[in-house]
Amino acid sequence: MKLTCIGLVIGVGGALGLSQFLASMLFNVGKYLKPDLLIIEDFAGKQLPKHSGEYLLEVVMRRYENRSMLITSNRPLEEWGKLFQDVPVASAILDRLLHHSRIVTFAGRSYRTKDLDLGGDAAEPRS
Repeated sequence: MKLTCIGLVIGVGGALGLSQFLASMLFNVGKYLKPDLLIIEDFAGKQLPKHSGEYLLEVVMRRYENRSMLITSNRPLEEWGKLFQDVPVASAILDRLLHHSRIVTFAGRSYRTKDLDLGGDAAEPRS
């Protein structure tokens, strides 16, 4: 089996960059429908621009039950309505994403900060 995937990093470049990216998804929707696996990394790190949920919903609806998606996020699912500024759209996205999903929750410290001493005023690497 040949696996093709495309990865996206959401949240880099601020709200304007994200807004432009999400709007371009509609014009280039085929690009996001073809891969066997669509990876959206670090999703919803910041407040999302208005209408971004509608753009993402379009991609999610077209991929639903046809292709796989992997999304990573630091935000709990309960906050997605606020992030999209549109609770019904967030609910529709989550409805489709969670239908055949496996949710993996990681607890504890970030791997990137595992060597930091976070007990003092300034975090410095441990010796």
